[in-house]
Amino acid sequence: MNVGFLILKTMIINAFLPFVGVFTGYAIPALKRKMDMKWTNDRYVTKKTSMAAYKKLWSGGDYVIHFK
Repeated sequence: MNVGFLILKTMIINAFLPFVGVFTGYAIPALKRKMDMKWTNDRYVTKKTSMAAYKKLWSGGDYVIHFK
């Protein structure tokens, strides 16, 4: 019973992890950009006061490659 429960719990967690990755990688940055645009569709409307902050928001984070 204990082993079966742990296997089932692991399967459920692994079923939802890809969606969590998509949400954190796409939806959260898109939401931050939408909030910066004051909920309009004009990407030239911004709350950012410097070009560096604007570029950081719109270009995304660093792409890290891990070598094993």
